[in-house]
Amino acid sequence: MGGWGVWLLRHRMLHRYLPYLLISLATFALGAVFGLMAYGVLTPAELGGLTQAVNDWVARLRTAGPEPGWFTPALTTNLKSLGLLYLLGLSVVGLPLVLAALFLRGFVIGFSLGVLWNDRTQPTMGWVLGSVALQNALWVPALVVTGALALSFSWWLIRGRGTFGEPGLGAEFGQYTVGSALMAAVAVAATAWEVLGAPALLRWVAG
Repeated sequence: MGGWGVWLLRHRMLHRYLPYLLISLATFALGAVFGLMAYGVLTPAELGGLTQAVNDWVARLRTAGPEPGWFTPALTTNLKSLGLLYLLGLSVVGLPLVLAALFLRGFVIGFSLGVLWNDRTQPTMGWVLGSVALQNALWVPALVVTGALALSFSWWLIRGRGTFGEPGLGAEFGQYTVGSALMAAVAVAATAWEVLGAPALLRWVAG
């Protein structure tokens, strides 16, 4: 396939997946907004408890660093999130459930950022926010893209066999699986940063 063929293939793929990507991103963003709003209605006592928990976590990282057993549970949680989206995408009834899962993940991340933003005046909170932002710079795209792939495949199943010239079920399933596997690899990198890179940066900055 020549250069024009590659360009046409990429253009076709972008044209196909862009609507699902936008829907996935909008659903996740809506969940994050609701997560921030939910944080804003907490009582002062609840806010104080969360603030203390965050401060204790930062203090532990500064003195002892991450525990050896943190990586596996964190990776398992992240891969389960992507795996759930993948499995939901395999069903004709999975489309609304994919949207619900994206919304909930956005809600959790939005709420977590609200907790950290509340403590931004602490000396190390700027670096904590930065490390969280770097982690999510990998994790959120992996989540959103996996959600878009799941929406696309689920909709392909709903509308039945595509028009003449479109790939069959085997090719569609292969593209879906390969794309999801690539996003799982991105999730591994995001988890490694979350558990190993971010705490090391925090300890280095805090001295």
